[in-house]
Amino acid sequence: MAGLPWILMFEIFPVNVKGRAGSIVTFTHWSCSWIMTYTFNFMFEWSAPGTFFKFAGICGLAILFTAKLVPKTKGKPWKKCKHRLFIFLQ
Repeated sequence: MAGLPWILMFEIFPVNVKGRAGSIVTFTHWSCSWIMTYTFNFMFEWSAPGTFFKFAGICGLAILFTAKLVPKTKGKPWKKCKHRLFIFLQ
């Protein structure tokens, strides 16, 4: 997922919460990375092709999530993006 969490955070949060949001995003991202790294050896012993297909499926879901649910903010003012995001979350 590389830098996607940080890009999303900087796109959707206002300046006054970016510090706290950045901490939460960083903690969550590194926790998920640790879980993935920890489980990889167990899954690889179970089935090498199965491990590849599970992780490929997760990457595919991340691509679908980004394509379908992440709002496009290029060239739009912050108020319009914020309004659209909060309507989406309700």
